[in-house]
Amino acid sequence: MNYKLSEFIKNIPTKQKRHEMTAHQSEKLKGNHGGLRPNSGRKRCLPTKQVSICNEIALLTKKISEQYKTSSETKRKLIIKYLEQLSS
Repeated sequence: MNYKLSEFIKNIPTKQKRHEMTAHQSEKLKGNHGGLRPNSGRKRCLPTKQVSICNEIALLTKKISEQYKTSSETKRKLIIKYLEQLSS
C-alpha cells in the first residue's frame, strides 16, 4: 500500500469527529459536489396510492384527480360526495 494513501486513510475523521470540523475542513473532505441543499427533493403533496384501472376510464380518472388536487377543501368534499353517490 502506498504510504501517502495509508496516511490519508488514517486521517479520515470518524463520524464523531466530523461534527467538530470547521465548514472549510468539511468542504475539503467531501469536495464541492453533493450534500444536502435547502428546498431540494420531491415536494410534499397529497398522499397517493397506485391502482389498476381499465384503459377506457384512465383519462377521465386522471382528469378528476388533477381537478381534485387543485380544488379548495370545500370543492374536494363535493367531489368525494359525488363519487360516493355514483359508486352506490
